[in-house]
Amino acid sequence: MKKWLPFLLLNVILSAAAMLIVLLIWQSRHPLAFQTPVPPASGAQTVSASPAAPDSKNQSIEIQNVIGAGDLNLEAVTLKNAGKSAVDLSGWSLKSENGSVFTFPSFTVFPGGAFQVFSRSGVNTSLELYWGSPVSLWTSGAKVTLTNPFGTTKQEFKIP
Repeated sequence: MKKWLPFLLLNVILSAAAMLIVLLIWQSRHPLAFQTPVPPASGAQTVSASPAAPDSKNQSIEIQNVIGAGDLNLEAVTLKNAGKSAVDLSGWSLKSENGSVFTFPSFTVFPGGAFQVFSRSGVNTSLELYWGSPVSLWTSGAKVTLTNPFGTTKQEFKIP
């Protein structure tokens, strides 16, 4: 047994080093979508939150853009956590000017994380949520409103 111990130890070390190299190569060639910075669109207008709101400290969910407005198969609202801590979006909502409301399910966004809410139906993932609307919700010039569970408007975004 004592003869095999150095070989076993060497095998463990080499296996760990090989796995680390593979993971580093994978990460460099497959960057995560939520780590890509998304510049805010020119129509963004942030509304300051009440200082008493429990979710306002170091948390900043922002509407970055609305893409594909007018095309149900493409349109989506892109949001990002620009804060320094994770945000649980349970009970938050997006509202359209025509009265449609999307209430977020249990969904946590980590600092720097970005995701999209598509207007159409689909299966929710960690980067994509689906409103389930049978019709297009957004047009140029329309306003998207983001509110927290307390009803405080966090942001209004005018679609360019």
